[in-house]
Amino acid sequence: MVRILLLVATLLGTTLLACGDGATGDDDDADAGPEIDEGIAEVDEATPDVPEEDVADEAEEPEDVADDGADEAEATGARLFSFALMTDLHIGEGVGDYGDPGWDDANGAEDDVTNTLRFAVGNVNFARTEYDIRFVIVTGDLSDSGERSELLKARDILDQLDVPYFPVLGNHDMWPYTGDVEAPGPVGDRVFEEVFAERFAELAVSFPSLTRAPTPSYNPECGCEAHFQNYAFDYEGYHFIALDMVTRDHAPLDYDGVTSEADLFDFEGGTWRWWTDHMAGYDGFGAYNTFIFSHHPPVVTTLGILDCLTLDEVDEINAMLRYGGYGGAVWGFFAGHHHVDYTLEGYQGQNIVVTPAEKDGGTVRVMRLYDDGRVEYGTFL
Repeated sequence: MVRILLLVATLLGTTLLACGDGATGDDDDADAGPEIDEGIAEVDEATPDVPEEDVADEAEEPEDVADDGADEAEATGARLFSFALMTDLHIGEGVGDYGDPGWDDANGAEDDVTNTLRFAVGNVNFARTEYDIRFVIVTGDLSDSGERSELLKARDILDQLDVPYFPVLGNHDMWPYTGDVEAPGPVGDRVFEEVFAERFAELAVSFPSLTRAPTPSYNPECGCEAHFQNYAFDYEGYHFIALDMVTRDHAPLDYDGVTSEADLFDFEGGTWRWWTDHMAGYDGFGAYNTFIFSHHPPVVTTLGILDCLTLDEVDEINAMLRYGGYGGAVWGFFAGHHHVDYTLEGYQGQNIVVTPAEKDGGTVRVMRLYDDGRVEYGTFL
């Protein structure tokens, strides 16, 4: 059956969201995951779905990654470390042609949107020591219309963070356009890759476990070349996976850019094949030690707005988690896209945590991880 989850968003009305529970699933299995309680999820260690031989007894800490705050964790037996989430920066919003003329440009100006991002970066830097923030993950829509100048400006401001950051591709980053001209195809993934090439090179040094999907590959759905931005890394016994589920389909009618839909891209070189191969080949799974990030929440929006995945696609994810034995390894999914704050339970009891848009007020979510398995996600800067 398919579990129906209700989201009440005051700005957007009432929208029904569905997460697959599998054709042969039942409510008891679906509820066997971590418990949500007012912003704090506690691990139910008695019901992990991961086969016993796949759960590491002790998590290895990457040798080359900074370990600020480790002494505090040992001394207090409490917090291990924290990381922060930002999403939906939308640099260039409200500007018909940001920066130099054209979409393949530079030299974007400062405005209220960039000031909001600078404020958020300052908040992270100020709170870094208090919360022991080790890195930031930015879950998409760094730009508003995919212009190179918008991505460059986002990068330049994010580079002011005192901790590393991981950018994730969003739908607004995919098909560049200005008020006068549009790119000939969904080339934003290539531009994204070029703009953040140096950033990922630095991350590969600081996080030696970083694994990225090879690019480019052929996308038969659009008959075009794609640079799918999928990657994963380990940190202090936890596993982090970033997924590119952004459609390459053009928006309908006279709208620019791509649609708001998500896509698993189930073909050779696509996201789904990379993701499932990665899960099958990874040997570091433990009890709820895996976090998955994408721009779109992995849900179905049944009213036809805020489109994400299809019912068939969420059933594919559910089947992979259930029958692959990963249900007890994946704590949850993190996303943006909807510009509101909500948390759902779906799949095999995983948490689906959606962070509001940074551009609407400098919002940064702090994820605090504790050595007793607790994960707190209700703190905002």
